Amino acid sequence: MTYNYANMSMLEVAEHLMSRKKTPQPFKKIAQEVSELMGMSEDDLRKKITRFYADLTLSGKFLNVGGDKWDLKSRQKFEMFENQFLYDEENDIDDETIEEDDDLEEDDIDEEYEEEYDDGDDDLS
Repeated sequence: MTYNYANMSMLEVAEHLMSRKKTPQPFKKIAQEVSELMGMSEDDLRKKITRFYADLTLSGKFLNVGGDKWDLKSRQKFEMFENQFLYDEENDIDDETIEEDDDLEEDDIDEEYEEEYDDGDDDLS
């Protein structure tokens, strides 16, 4: 069965491509092979690669299995992606590290805004 890859999205082509692979693949290799299957030029790939990465990341069908390797989620054991989005306490911003300016009151901020953005024309009619 032949596929008309030109009428498919990069994500659909990547899903088809990865269904034929036996092991997880680096993103760069997936992107390169997808672009070749779709007949894209190097310039077209450069223009679309950021969007493709975002689509791959947000897709519920793909999973980053470590490093830069991606695979179909359906092929991975649940344990592989069960901890993918765990909260990391070490990288959390502590409330005490955020310095606040206690000297500014809300009224002061409003006055500063009005002074900066007031064009002197209060009549809107």
